[in-house]
Amino acid sequence: MSARQRSYYGWLPASRAVRDEYMTRLLNRELFRRSRRPEIQHEPAVESFRKTIEANPTMVELWGKIFLQVSKENQVRAHP
Repeated sequence: MSARQRSYYGWLPASRAVRDEYMTRLLNRELFRRSRRPEIQHEPAVESFRKTIEANPTMVELWGKIFLQVSKENQVRAHP
């Protein structure tokens, strides 16, 4: 799979460098898009889901635990 692949078909490439490059491009594109339109909101269903989780401390804790269970090998590194 090329590092320049433009389509995403649901599977992550085996190469961490390719994944990192893909995630960096995706993040930068989204940050640029949001900088031009700061009023962008979640879809109504996503916003409702967010409010439901944030309204219940147990759900907030469980939601946080989802990310703690991710394998150390597959964690997305922070990008500057």
